[in-house]
Amino acid sequence: YRFPKNPLLKQKWVDAIYNMNHQESVLQLPNHARICIQHFDDTCIEQFGSTQIRLKQNSVPSIFPNVLNRKR
Repeated sequence: YRFPKNPLLKQKWVDAIYNMNHQESVLQLPNHARICIQHFDDTCIEQFGSTQIRLKQNSVPSIFPNVLNRKR
């Protein structure tokens, strides 16, 4: 999924993704950046029919299974 156009929501995504390891900002994010649906909880996903899915409004990625939780 593409990052949101809304700057506040976009920054929430960046914070969620880079919180563990880096200090990133929206300004450093490439325009072609994407994130996989697997990083979103099932409650963030709307399904239409058997094949169409989309993210609910204001969803933020929260699942990062291969990242160790580190304190800053």
